[in-house]
Amino acid sequence: MRVVFVNLPSVPLDDIVARMQYQNQIPAPLAMPIGILYLSAVLKRSGTPVTTSIIDYQLHFQHAGAYAFLDDFIVRTAKEAVDFTPMSSRFP
Repeated sequence: MRVVFVNLPSVPLDDIVARMQYQNQIPAPLAMPIGILYLSAVLKRSGTPVTTSIIDYQLHFQHAGAYAFLDDFIVRTAKEAVDFTPMSSRFP
């Protein structure tokens, strides 16, 4: 089983867009995603073979200015973070 966790930035969407459009240097507070780390540890200890990955938009927010569009930032960051195509029961 493969599980992908997503750590979203803790800044408003408008700040992300502003950083892309105007190359603003809005500081991005970094913090360990403790909840995600805890969930990952519980899954790994469950006995079921599991591979976990994280799409850490909070970490990559500092490079958001390198992308022209928000969609590019979202998709490219996700593709760099995981080596498979995530699927769910709602979005095959």
